[in-house]
Amino acid sequence: MPNMRRKLEYKLGIPMDNISKLAKTFSETDMSDEKRTRQFAKQVRRQTGLAIPREMEDFIIRKMVNRRR
Repeated sequence: MPNMRRKLEYKLGIPMDNISKLAKTFSETDMSDEKRTRQFAKQVRRQTGLAIPREMEDFIIRKMVNRRR
């Protein structure tokens, strides 16, 4: 198990504690609410340091919002 954690941390570039927090937030967030989904996406971007084009973010947000309804 510790080896898997290290691999995950290495691939994502963020500590396991942060991964756990993001997973908990994801499970608690109402993804049918676009505003909350965008806030979660912003949190993920900050943690991972990924730059996502606005069009791609809009596409992902629409898919998540529509999927949860």
